[in-house]
Amino acid sequence: MNPRAPKLKSLPKIHKPDIPIRPIINHTTAPSYKLARFLTTILKSIAPINNPYSLKNTQDLINKINHITVSFNTQIVSFDIKDLYTSIQTPETITLLKHATDPNTAQDLIKIS
Repeated sequence: MNPRAPKLKSLPKIHKPDIPIRPIINHTTAPSYKLARFLTTILKSIAPINNPYSLKNTQDLINKINHITVSFNTQIVSFDIKDLYTSIQTPETITLLKHATDPNTAQDLIKIS
């Protein structure tokens, strides 16, 4: 992999007033991509998150709701979360990661029989 600056593309949100732009960045060419993948693998092995209300992608949503039968008056709601991760506090996150990766904490998370 030859890391390079990611390219920025945009999509206009024509359904909204003043037609704001949605930035789209392909980060797979960014220098930090491999590091992020590596850290994700480590963190998932230490503290796996299995949230039944979290979706990976559109196919995951289809698989989860495909078997559901809805009545005529059922309303389905979705939320468009804007700037989802901008409020994560870096010092608090580092403290949580240190706690999660502490050997004593790791022993509590991994049950050895």
